[in-house]
Amino acid sequence: MSYEDAEWWTVEQAAEVSGLSKWCIRKLCREGVFRTRQPGRRWQIESSGFVAWLLESYR
Repeated sequence: MSYEDAEWWTVEQAAEVSGLSKWCIRKLCREGVFRTRQPGRRWQIESSGFVAWLLESYR
């Protein structure tokens, strides 16, 4: 999937799906744990990579 075609979630959406706090999601974004972009001051997270990371972290 190309960068432009990816579905991007906000920190709030990722927190809701994962059950993690928004603070924790932002920290993971800064650490480069999954694919992100930061238009302006708001992080956006590539959804399929985030879900894959989430599933792997629960194993």
